[in-house]
Amino acid sequence: MPTLAAALAGGVRALRSTAHLSKDRSAPNVSVDHAQAERDQDAHESHYLDLGMDRWLPYVADLSFDTAAVPLSMADAKLLRACYAHLHGRTYYEDMSLPTSDSLPPSLVAALTELGARLWPSMKALGADEGGVFAKLSGRSAKDAPLFTARLDEAVATQLATKHGDDETGAAATTNVAAADNTRLLALFDASLSLMRLREPASLLWTLVNSQRVDEDLDVALRHPQRWDQAVVVRRWSDAVSSDLEFRMFVNNGVPTGLTQYNQLVCSSRIARRSAAIAAALCDYFTSAVLPRLAGTTFYSSVGGRFTCDFALHPRALALLDEAPPAALTREHIELVELNCFYEATGMGLFDYHKDKAQLDDGPFECRVLTEPPPRAAVKLEVEWREVLKTLDASSATGMPVRGAAAARRRSTDAAWRQLLDAQSV
Repeated sequence: MPTLAAALAGGVRALRSTAHLSKDRSAPNVSVDHAQAERDQDAHESHYLDLGMDRWLPYVADLSFDTAAVPLSMADAKLLRACYAHLHGRTYYEDMSLPTSDSLPPSLVAALTELGARLWPSMKALGADEGGVFAKLSGRSAKDAPLFTARLDEAVATQLATKHGDDETGAAATTNVAAADNTRLLALFDASLSLMRLREPASLLWTLVNSQRVDEDLDVALRHPQRWDQAVVVRRWSDAVSSDLEFRMFVNNGVPTGLTQYNQLVCSSRIARRSAAIAAALCDYFTSAVLPRLAGTTFYSSVGGRFTCDFALHPRALALLDEAPPAALTREHIELVELNCFYEATGMGLFDYHKDKAQLDDGPFECRVLTEPPPRAAVKLEVEWREVLKTLDASSATGMPVRGAAAARRRSTDAAWRQLLDAQSV
């Protein structure tokens, strides 16, 4: 599952090729290259469908967030895709030929509200009306949805105000361009994450119908009806998850071969200066707690002991790692976020699947983190996400909110969010 940084930088990784969106489709393509691409795509989608959360979570549930799954029917999936198409002028693999909209027709609002009523009991049981919940599909989350709300701009400004002078995250105020970009990116990622803290069904539904990732995943699942097993996965919110303290471990034959910071676009001094201790602690935790629960399971045998393991490190663990020698970390310090495929389309963080293949297959183990802010990291974002930062910069320069044409470059579907809020009964 791609990280938020990976999703924002250079486009969201596609499960299907999008080349057909700009090619002539008036005649069938029967070329050898096309046939091979179709075979590769089938294998790609099979990997995706094989690693749904229900395949691995039962074995490690006590190491992860409290979780509930609300089954989605194919009719529910088609509803979500219809809403996405109405708001964004297409479904993911169709040309931009339809008008976009900032709101939904009453019939779709009513159908979504009924789905929200089915989601609410699980949300409430996991503390939605207290600390909030995180929600996703069986595969990926809707981390790209915050782009379509003005609330993101407000959240970025709030995050940025707290990060100036924060030496612990490596985001201290500075005239250094790379460091200043680093601070802005941390603010953007943390702001986006904060909007995924959901307290009622309307916000959860809004994220699902504004996510290209969700639309793409549902497209794949609907084309494999014989393997239909989709759900909205609701997880108790945890303050352990942050933009800089999440890590991806690569495992082959049950042995860790690499560890990377989850968000490859930002530098955090609190992980850079503790990278060796963090790597040792997470490897120990994997070997002592995670692997014994997986070894011998149908999940482990189905992937041949080859997978990725995502961990979130709680901020309070950092002080323990500063001790001499570092204290062992336990369940209260580490959240197992999820397990994922380990193959060509996997989000690789600071590794490269092809260049580093031999090392990630056979070792030696290596931990990679950024030790200084990368130059021009912000330009790696997609244009729409850069517009968020440009709007923030313009507002900071004038001291006034940006309005008119400059503010309109990004689309907002907040009207649809308000419709769903007004319609819900909780």
